[in-house]
Amino acid sequence: MSVKQKRTTFTILFLGNCLLIISLSSGCSYDKIEIEQEACIETYTFNDHIGEIISRNCSYPGCHDGASGNPGNFIFYSGVVSRVTNGQFADRVLNQRDMPPSNASGPTELTDSEINELNCWIKQGYPEE
Repeated sequence: MSVKQKRTTFTILFLGNCLLIISLSSGCSYDKIEIEQEACIETYTFNDHIGEIISRNCSYPGCHDGASGNPGNFIFYSGVVSRVTNGQFADRVLNQRDMPPSNASGPTELTDSEINELNCWIKQGYPEE
C-alpha cells in the first residue's frame, strides 16, 4: 500500500470514528437536555414547594402513602429523600417519566413546571426548609 493510500485510509477511519463519537455522545445527552428545560432561578424546598407536588402526585391513598404496600412512604421528607439519594426518584420521575403511572388513581403525569421544580430541587441538594 502506498503512502498516499495509507493517508487516505487513515483519514477515512479518523473521520468515521469522529462521526461515531459525535453521534453517540449526542444521543446520550438528549435526556438531560430534555429535563433541563428551564434555569433554576428560584430556590425550591420540600416544605414550601416540593411536598405539595409529592402529595398531589405521589403520596395520596393507594400510592406512596406508606400504607398501600407500594414501595416508599412519600408522606414525609425522609421517605422521599431516601429515593432521591439512591437515584431512583430522578430515574423514574425525571428520566423515564413513568411516575406517576398511567394507571394511577390520581394524576397520571406531571406538568412541565412540576418536572422543572423537582429537577431544580434535586440540583439544589434537595433542601427540606
